[in-house]
Amino acid sequence: MIAKDTGRFFRNSRKRNMSRAFAEAVKYAAKNPIRTLKEARVVSASDIYESLSKLKEQGIGVSVIHAVDDTLFPMEKVMEIAKEKGGMDTIGFYSVKGDHREISVHSEKYAALAVNALEDLTKRT
Repeated sequence: MIAKDTGRFFRNSRKRNMSRAFAEAVKYAAKNPIRTLKEARVVSASDIYESLSKLKEQGIGVSVIHAVDDTLFPMEKVMEIAKEKGGMDTIGFYSVKGDHREISVHSEKYAALAVNALEDLTKRT
């Protein structure tokens, strides 16, 4: 029963939720075009590896779920930088099929993986 209800929830609301999220993003960008561009530039230039190291120093465990066909953050580039920096300060690294939007578009496919990643974090921290 719960599985059927959950399935109905995701089937019926996914398109509506994605449409609403897209509409909100467009409204924000239209009201704040310069700020949106600055934020995009900051995000694209950020050093996630430094952030991961700082979190690890504070005793906060992190797992990464990354899509293999991500064009914004290509897997090859992620692995190359991680190798240059001597690894990635994460407890788990999970590669999944799809592109950058995969988890948000098909969240029902990755819920169990996210739960498992969180459980692994609690066991190891």
